[in-house]
Amino acid sequence: MIGVFLRPDCTQVIVGEKKKKRIHITDYKVIKQNYLKALEMDAISAVEAWRYFFLDVQSVTGRDNDEIFIVLPDYVFSLLDCFYSSSHDQTRDTVAQRLQQSINNYYYSVPIITSPEPQKPMETVSVIERQIVDIFAEAADQAKVHLVSIEAASVAFLRSRCEYNQEQLILFSFDSKATLVGFSHNGGIFKMDNDDMSAHELSLLTAEEAEMTIHEAMSAFELSAEKTFEYLNQDLPYVVIGSSLAEKYEIIHQRAAQKIAVNDRLISGKLPYDNEYGWYCAMGTLLQWADFGADALEECIESYVQVLPGNVLPEEVQNKSKKFYRLERFFSFSRIAMILMGIISFAELAVILLFSATQIPEGLQEDYASGQESIANIERELSIIGAEQKEDQQILEAYSAVMSVKPPEIGYVSFEAGSDTKPNAAEWVKIKMLAADPLKFQAYINDLSGLGMFSSVAIPQMTTDNASGAKVANLVLGRKGDAR
Repeated sequence: MIGVFLRPDCTQVIVGEKKKKRIHITDYKVIKQNYLKALEMDAISAVEAWRYFFLDVQSVTGRDNDEIFIVLPDYVFSLLDCFYSSSHDQTRDTVAQRLQQSINNYYYSVPIITSPEPQKPMETVSVIERQIVDIFAEAADQAKVHLVSIEAASVAFLRSRCEYNQEQLILFSFDSKATLVGFSHNGGIFKMDNDDMSAHELSLLTAEEAEMTIHEAMSAFELSAEKTFEYLNQDLPYVVIGSSLAEKYEIIHQRAAQKIAVNDRLISGKLPYDNEYGWYCAMGTLLQWADFGADALEECIESYVQVLPGNVLPEEVQNKSKKFYRLERFFSFSRIAMILMGIISFAELAVILLFSATQIPEGLQEDYASGQESIANIERELSIIGAEQKEDQQILEAYSAVMSVKPPEIGYVSFEAGSDTKPNAAEWVKIKMLAADPLKFQAYINDLSGLGMFSSVAIPQMTTDNASGAKVANLVLGRKGDAR
């Protein structure tokens, strides 16, 4: 498992493995490069830049087949906030209202849910632009790496410490970006981007002006956080990640947290020697599988707090990556075993032929034949994997396209793509959808036709759902001959 915290000043890489109920850290590396510049590139250039990034990670760690967990700075996320919600639909509606855009332009996750009685449940929602994630997924696909997660830095950091029974404040400050983050076990996570607290902006001010700017920014953040959480202890220490502001400004030095540590019940091994807390983000993201409801952790997490993965990768991308990861590891070990078996069998045969004129023992002949048959089976399985890796690479692009213009009044019942792999497949994408107003289907067809990505857009069948009265339509999209 590889955790990567992408920062504007460097890239922190953690290599770990599951050991019982912990993540055991085996290595850590720093890549002194700002890969985040790719976020400002056009889509084609960004895919290429991230592809090289994945190859760099493989080169630095020496691991070609490990799962990769990406951590992005909080400022990359369009929204990281907590609010009352009683249903999935209410969460989607609230996010759309906050962003003043269609929810279809974003991916989101719910990493924390709190429900202290008698309060209604509050959900922390981490929201990111869909295009950013789709570009990462495409780059990982091209680099043939196993990308399994993308999440926000503060979410991963809090998980590494597992202190969900107390309030915490974090200050991420880089050269030109800064974000203040608060966590309350009675609410969740809340962030405020404020680039006035970035190292560059503060360096342009006199010492007195800088201290005043920092004081105003902290006061504004803590006032907003108090309104969000209803209750917030005053003068909480900040965990400072990024620029060495605590060494330059007295007000931050006074509020900076001292000697914090990861939770040793969850993380062990070769830990980074410095006090750069950004490492905690790269380690914490590897703990998404951990059971935070376990009895061993009850002292550091309130019973009414649910800690969930903050992963914003679409589920289909996660499943595809995990499938190939498991297959490659299995066949890698199987092939090694077969090679060893072949060497042993060859050595035994050589000794018999050299020192004995007698017939080769029947049992050894059977072992040899079995080994040859197993090797043939492994080769067949490897050819299947090779064929799957050459599968239609435009499916993700097609999915992103159809979702980008989908009206909110239309819901999907099922989505199928790529079963017909011919270059000019007439039924490349098949979608079963429903809507109260059938005119919405026609508007959707017009928008899809305008994309120019599909050779045909049609609804060959439409029915009515007897229970709800909604219209159910089967949408079929044809593939252009040059789509590959």
